[in-house]
Amino acid sequence: MPFSGRLTEVIDSQFDGNKRKFSKKTGIPYTSVVEFANGVKSDPKLSFLVKVLEVIGYENIVWLTNGFGKLKNQKLQAKVADKMLEEDPEASAIKQKELETMISQLKQNLDERGKMIKVQDELIENLKKNK
Repeated sequence: MPFSGRLTEVIDSQFDGNKRKFSKKTGIPYTSVVEFANGVKSDPKLSFLVKVLEVIGYENIVWLTNGFGKLKNQKLQAKVADKMLEEDPEASAIKQKELETMISQLKQNLDERGKMIKVQDELIENLKKNK
């Protein structure tokens, strides 16, 4: 599934398909949301991805950016963690540590991807200047 499909899935599941509501909540211009959702643009910048992830709460940036893995909703995970806490506080603490480790790794991956994107943007700018 291309990025446009994954973004549309996010908008459909979290904002009832309302791109304007998604745009307003994320602070991303509506035209950009439409262009990415329709596949006119396909390579979002890091700032776009960060805004999406901060608002909708998806922790699986790999799924959002590349389509690998599965879409995971933190709200659902929070409900599961609450249920675990009710049933077994010790198991919940272990799960919380696992989630914190995963989030830390995802943030590190995001930082690394951001650095790669910055280098790519610089290379593109240099190529444009040399034409």
